[in-house]
Amino acid sequence: MAAEHTELQESPEYTTVAVIGAGPAGLTVANLLRRSGIDCVVLERRSRERVAQRQRAGIVETRAVRMFDSWGLADQVLDGPPSDGLLEFRMDGESHLVSDDDGSDGPRARLCPQQVLVQRLTAAYLADGGDLRFEVADISLDDLVGDRPTVRYRTADGTLRAITCAFVAGCDGDHGISRAAVPNGVLTTHTFDHGIGWLTVLADAPPRPAPSSPSVRTASPPTSPAARTPAVTTFSAHPTTIPTPGPIAASGRPCAPGSPTPLSSPARSPTAKSSGSEASSTTPCSTAASSSSATPPTSSLPWAAKA
Repeated sequence: MAAEHTELQESPEYTTVAVIGAGPAGLTVANLLRRSGIDCVVLERRSRERVAQRQRAGIVETRAVRMFDSWGLADQVLDGPPSDGLLEFRMDGESHLVSDDDGSDGPRARLCPQQVLVQRLTAAYLADGGDLRFEVADISLDDLVGDRPTVRYRTADGTLRAITCAFVAGCDGDHGISRAAVPNGVLTTHTFDHGIGWLTVLADAPPRPAPSSPSVRTASPPTSPAARTPAVTTFSAHPTTIPTPGPIAASGRPCAPGSPTPLSSPARSPTAKSSGSEASSTTPCSTAASSSSATPPTSSLPWAAKA
C-alpha cells in the first residue's frame, strides 16, 4: 500500500482568483473572469457527475438572463423556453394569476433546470481553457486578510497541494468552508427571516394548464406547482406551522390550511423524481415529501395534482 501523502508534493502554484465551489455561482464567476482575461482555478469537492446531476432551482431569473446575454453567454449556457411572466398563486384552494412584468425591455426569465445550467457553464468554462478540479478534499483557506491568501487541498489520490492567490471567491454556499474561514470581525451579515418553510417534491407530472398558459408557477399556502419542463413539475407546500429544520418522511395529499381534507382529488399520482425540503413541519394533514434534496428517487409518491 502506498504511503499516505502528508506534505506538499510540489511548490505552491499561483493564480489570481481561487474559486471555491463549482455550482452556478462559482461557474458563473469563473466564466466571467476568463472572459475578462483574469486567470482562476475552480475547486469542487464533489465529482463532475454528481455536480452535473444536482437538481435544485428550475428558472434563471430576468437579471441573470440579461447578465449572461451581456457577456455573450446566453446562447451557450441557457436552455429552455422563456417565461411568459405569469405567476400562479394558490391560496386556500383558489388560483390567482399575477404578472411579474416590470415593463422593461430585454430578455426575460428562462426555464432552465439547474443541472442543465451547471453542465453548460462547465462546458463553456472548459472550452475557454478554464482550470476546473473536481473531487478535492480537506480544503483550507489561510491568510484571507493578507496580501497572498493560500488555499490548500488534497487531490483524489491523496496529494496535498497549495495555491496562492490575490483573491478567494467563496462560492460554496452558506454552510461551505469559505464562510467558516472568514475571520471574526471581518464579515458583516444581515438576516431577515420571512417565517416561511417550503416542502418540495420534483415530480414526473406535466404542469397543469391555466388561463393564458402561465409557464412559471409559484404559490403560497398550501401548494405550488412550478414548471420545469413540459413533463416535469415542482410541487411545493407551505405548512401552516413555522417548522423547525429537520428530516421528515410522509406521504399523502396536500391539504387546505387547518383542514384534514385534501384540496382536491388527484387526477393521477405523478412519480417523484427527487424531493427536498427547506424545512420540515407537522401539519394537520399528510404531505408528500422527503428529508433532503439528496434523497434518492422514490418509486411512487402520491401528490395532489390536477393535470
